[in-house]
Amino acid sequence: MADKVVFAYLDAGAKSSPVALDPGLSTGKPETVWLFNLARGEFVEYRRDIVEAKLRDFKEGEEALCKELKKAFTRARKTFHTRVPQRLSIPPDPPAQAAKNTGDPPQSTQAPTQAATLAPPLDEAEAVEDELLDIDPDLETVEDLDEDLE
Repeated sequence: MADKVVFAYLDAGAKSSPVALDPGLSTGKPETVWLFNLARGEFVEYRRDIVEAKLRDFKEGEEALCKELKKAFTRARKTFHTRVPQRLSIPPDPPAQAAKNTGDPPQSTQAPTQAATLAPPLDEAEAVEDELLDIDPDLETVEDLDEDLE
């Protein structure tokens, strides 16, 4: 069962305003809370410890203000997205889940890339490189090459 939205009045002197608190909106930090502030016409992140002490119920004669707040909150809530992603029910990746259960590293389910299948074996690649550079495999150092040239 979802928590109900609380419509209240933030009594903060010159910055007082009707506000709406939706407990389903998370800031990602336990010390802060999102409030829809009617005076500002937007959701604002407030420190929980400060704001909760300053919230009060609407007084007699403020029913019209509460009604206006509910309408504005409903409109704003439709387009408001927190920076903290809401919980989603996404099934885990099957190979990763299997590895988690067995302790083995996950195995790739993708086919090998074409580049990997076309690469020649290492010994063959070295032979091709030697032919291209025309290096005598019996020579041990560059100095030996210089001596042969003299």
